[in-house]
Amino acid sequence: MVGDAPDWRPPNTGLGKWPAKRVGRATVTRARAAANSSSRWTSAVASQHVGAGGDGLSRSHCRHAGCEQAGPVTSTEKLAPSVQLGGRNASFVGGAVHGATACGRQGKGAPATQCRIGGACIRDELEPCTEGSAQGAADLYWHALQREDALAKSGCEIIDVKRLKVQVSQMVLANQRDPQVWGNVLDQALVVHAELSPHDMASILWSMSKARFHHEALVEEFARTLSFRAGVKSIVTAMLALDRLGLPTESLRAPFLQQLSGQCQELSFGDLRRVLMALGRCWKHAAIQQDLLNEICNATADKAVGCDPRDLVAMPQHLGRLKFLHKPLLSASADAVSKLVTSRLTVLPLDILRAMDGLLLIASLLEGETARAQTLELVRKCQLFGGQQLKKSRPSELWGIGSQILGAEIINSRVWAVWVSEMIEHLPEASRARGVALLRQKMARKWALDRFPDGLEQALRIVLRPPASAEQK
Repeated sequence: MVGDAPDWRPPNTGLGKWPAKRVGRATVTRARAAANSSSRWTSAVASQHVGAGGDGLSRSHCRHAGCEQAGPVTSTEKLAPSVQLGGRNASFVGGAVHGATACGRQGKGAPATQCRIGGACIRDELEPCTEGSAQGAADLYWHALQREDALAKSGCEIIDVKRLKVQVSQMVLANQRDPQVWGNVLDQALVVHAELSPHDMASILWSMSKARFHHEALVEEFARTLSFRAGVKSIVTAMLALDRLGLPTESLRAPFLQQLSGQCQELSFGDLRRVLMALGRCWKHAAIQQDLLNEICNATADKAVGCDPRDLVAMPQHLGRLKFLHKPLLSASADAVSKLVTSRLTVLPLDILRAMDGLLLIASLLEGETARAQTLELVRKCQLFGGQQLKKSRPSELWGIGSQILGAEIINSRVWAVWVSEMIEHLPEASRARGVALLRQKMARKWALDRFPDGLEQALRIVLRPPASAEQK
């Protein structure tokens, strides 16, 4: 038995008289609410205009010239998880449809996110009916199904945000490189960007950086949103992604540093490490206030007391890239690396090689001969330990480690030489020269490199010289 529902009035959109026919997914929201005899009602606009909010707000944005843009409408109805619409599922979150319509058909010169059916913008309004009755609810639901069928026939589709995020991840795992495929998926992500969390936006940007695909409009919108919504983890991921794409990170820099100032003690140790990594990777050539660096490093050193040595192993690399010698943090990280080397704790080969790279950077900045000699001795131990770790790895694992070294932007030839020397040992070629040539071919094919980094290029030359190669071992 369907109970009476409170009076409902359509939003004033300035479109004048109501047309005879009109149904959208928001209609189904009210139909389902009436059918379930809920005490609260959803008030929504035509959600077949592009855009929908998953946080209780349903927004309608039509980019068709001459069509009014409907504003935000609160939606608080608690509904069932999903409802079948014309053979497709549209999930509901907090009463708002978790999805948006994006039209696959476009008129000449129409933007990709413009919703068009038969060359005309969808701007018809809700058909008035008695929503407090079972017949009214049934009429609404029937019209919704008819409308969804019309959308399906016209080439429109419902964008499922969860499925979209999974699709982006799968494209990265499948090594998808087709620009058209990436463009279509990222166009959809731009349509529903209001439903994405900062973590989702950062993850999509990171996936784009892995695929080396740049979507200008999406990057601009995501960067604008993240600059005032994101936490430390999300904004660091976004900055690293933009840096990998070769794009400027200035749009995120000012709000990020402003957020950090005076708040470092409130951050966790993990977040502080991410901050130093981002500063070292993205802004190693940019001027950073020494007071802010001191504040970050002091907070990191305070929270590093009693932590796992493996959590500090990459700290010398961050400080070396920043060319900032913070004595308490350097001392703690050097002790941690020394413990890892002598205690033979389980550690990733990449972490040892990153520690080696960082210590080499630090050694070049030290003025005292004693401190420099001690640092270089620790570098030698890392080199031996890293070589032993690589010898235990299978060829497939070695290729993965090499890809990680490349991704970590390690440019020191001594670090690369450790990996190259071990790779040569696994190649079937009789001579080292032929082994290096074969390794070059495989790296260029596997990593899609037109030009090798300077450190890798020098390492390939080093292993061709037997005396130098023996010294590196």
